Amino acid sequence: MVLRLGNAGAREARPPLLPSGTSEFFKKRAIEFAGLLLAVFAFAVFLACLTYHPQDPSWNDAVGPSTSAPGALGPDSVAPDGTLAVPLDNAAESAAGNPPGNGAVRNPLGLFGSHTADLVMQTLGLAGLLAPLVLFAWGWRLIRERQLPGRWWWRLAAYPAGLILLAMALESLPRPASWPLDNKLGGFVGDLTLTELGLFLGMPFWTLALAAFAIGISALAFALGLTREEWRVLGGGVAWVFGGASRGLRR
Repeated sequence: MVLRLGNAGAREARPPLLPSGTSEFFKKRAIEFAGLLLAVFAFAVFLACLTYHPQDPSWNDAVGPSTSAPGALGPDSVAPDGTLAVPLDNAAESAAGNPPGNGAVRNPLGLFGSHTADLVMQTLGLAGLLAPLVLFAWGWRLIRERQLPGRWWWRLAAYPAGLILLAMALESLPRPASWPLDNKLGGFVGDLTLTELGLFLGMPFWTLALAAFAIGISALAFALGLTREEWRVLGGGVAWVFGGASRGLRR
């Protein structure tokens, strides 16, 4: 019995394999790395949506590689009168001002960017451009403070709610001629929620859109989780950008 106690005491006195605080160090670095990944992913999604092109390969329009060279003429390219017929896909590409090609991806992030941008823009419209901003803010918080903002579960719930409400508000705006999608500015979600909720409540769409805009902006601002100091710095940066732009216009 005495020998067992002595051996146990010897084992307890043995120095640890790693220095004290090593596990805490790796835990902090892991949280920072997770924040970096989240911030990079958010920036990639924002860049993909910003450079969205509706003719890129997407979930709705999967364009596969062609087995022949672009613009190649086959046996069916000869019309009955003996003239050459231009392939319809190449003619459509040329009429749209794009070089003929099959499956060409214009998005700078390739297929990931084209598919991601199409999913976000088709679903949320212009509101989709705000979706990565919250993720970037959370990633920055993990890098800087190694923790998410307080009451993060409430902020996580406010995040999609704010995007849906902003999509509703944008859906009430007229569709510009340059808008590349069949849906209006609120995407599929904005169209569905504004129409169904407006009919259910019996309210004019513009009234519902104003309320959705106010609540949606507040929800996204809450989801960002910025401190007062960060909001002050952000406001100063925005004022500096707009001030520089106005001075440039006056010149």
